[in-house]
Amino acid sequence: MKRGSVAACAALAAAVAVCGLRALPYPFVYDDVTHVADNPHIRTLARPLRFFLDPSTVAVTPTPATEIYRPLATLSHALTFAVFGPGPHGFRLVNLLLHAVNAMLLLFLVRAMLSTASPENAGIAAPADAFPWAAFLAAAAWAVHPVNVESVTWIVGRSNILCGLFFLAALLCRTRGEKEAMGRGWWRAAALAAFALALLAKEQAIVLPLILVACDATLAIPGRRRTGGRGYAAFFKVAGCYLILRLLLVGRMTQRGGWGGGVGEHLAFQLIGFATYLRLLVLPFGLRLDYVFDPPFGKGAGWFILSAAAGALYLVLLLRALRRRSPYALGLSWIPIALLPVLNILPIKAVANERFLYLPAMGLSFLIAWLLAQRPGGGRARLAASAAVVCLGLLSARRVGDWKSEFTLWRDSAQKEPRSFIAQVNYGKACNDEGRSGLAVEAATAALRLTPTCEEARGAALHIRAVALMRMGRAREAERDLRRALEIDDALYLRAALAHLLAAEGRGIEAAEGLQDAAPRPAPPHGRPPRGMADRESGASESGPGMGPPYPPPPEGTATRSPRGAASS
Repeated sequence: MKRGSVAACAALAAAVAVCGLRALPYPFVYDDVTHVADNPHIRTLARPLRFFLDPSTVAVTPTPATEIYRPLATLSHALTFAVFGPGPHGFRLVNLLLHAVNAMLLLFLVRAMLSTASPENAGIAAPADAFPWAAFLAAAAWAVHPVNVESVTWIVGRSNILCGLFFLAALLCRTRGEKEAMGRGWWRAAALAAFALALLAKEQAIVLPLILVACDATLAIPGRRRTGGRGYAAFFKVAGCYLILRLLLVGRMTQRGGWGGGVGEHLAFQLIGFATYLRLLVLPFGLRLDYVFDPPFGKGAGWFILSAAAGALYLVLLLRALRRRSPYALGLSWIPIALLPVLNILPIKAVANERFLYLPAMGLSFLIAWLLAQRPGGGRARLAASAAVVCLGLLSARRVGDWKSEFTLWRDSAQKEPRSFIAQVNYGKACNDEGRSGLAVEAATAALRLTPTCEEARGAALHIRAVALMRMGRAREAERDLRRALEIDDALYLRAALAHLLAAEGRGIEAAEGLQDAAPRPAPPHGRPPRGMADRESGASESGPGMGPPYPPPPEGTATRSPRGAASS
């Protein structure tokens, strides 16, 4: 490796460290608890094949969240546990290291696929070494982009990082194999193996064959053979084998449930989601865990019109770039292709989430690289790009601070998205955990003003408010909320809470009778609502587009921790 490449890699690693190292001592938050901290499956490396054969090993107990299949991520958690122990610092350190490696791989990919493009294709007659700064700044912009904070700081986001690692490795191996006559079969086999590993990390990697088509269609790299259908067939076969395996083990291809809206509304939210992702890539402000959108044919009509206009403009730019064989065509096509699995073509029930941008954001790097490469001697452009990277890093460092605790994380989300039921109810539980009963009452009350389609979620919000009211000495109001919650969901954890309240009020006989009549159902852990709620990370929810996902399905256990938005990506 050349000295310049070593220096560039070191700089990328340093940038990642500066932005993310402060998060190492942060506690487990969000779905880190059920997927890592309380997950007994990752505490031993005995029978590692079980992670690939049993999807329920993803979390503490089988839930609707296990409709996801990411065995490689679960195995990596087990390896991290074996090396670093149960503390959160080791898991976050591994996330940071892997993210830094991905930034380096992206640097090499930008150089391999763009800097060696032929002059007639590139629009410039410059060798790769003529614009090393362009490739470096493009990779650095992705490495410190605020939209990647969720994937890196959130331990469960490991699936995104591993998917990106093998996704980039597959592209690099395939590109190398297309350029070299010797060992071409080995490079192709390595690319296929890396693609398979990317799929086992996260299903979003399934778009890689389409990315390959886009690369070949937009770049004319000297020495590369024209690739026909046979060149892609093996990759599509690997994707097909993965889908069959997933179907056999999980039982379905998509998340349960639906939005409940018509085809027109469904398409409208796809446009809104795409426009939101573009906005987050260009203007990464107001980042939060949950995004809520008004109905596109009602209150949200204005945003829908803007989204449709943005989508139309993007399509025009893409078609123009493809027609002119502009180097910008690769970046412009990369973003929508990488977004295909998360645009609700197949329902995932999340209109937009930042973690879904981990792969698509790489397309922005290609656009940045070509913008700078067109000015090989442009010191001003280089300086402006460097300043932009620094600004992105500062925004990322600030965003990392929101993950300091459950309280800070959900407070931030509730303040930025007051219409989110999941944000308000989780903020309420976090306030209870912090002993801030007054704020808990306010958050739970705000959640109850919203209307999730899953009534059991309202029961959980009533329970959170009742706990806060009990601590404030307002027993009558707490009893009223608990009885209302039991009318919605006759869960044991609610009956237990009511029995505790009645016993404290000297009504022991009434408390005992209530528990005696309870259905033999275990309480949801962490104060979560019962089954039927959605997997937030994979995008599942029963709230519909106008609400954002309610919290996820609770595994069975004790009712001592916060309701979270279940994980998967």
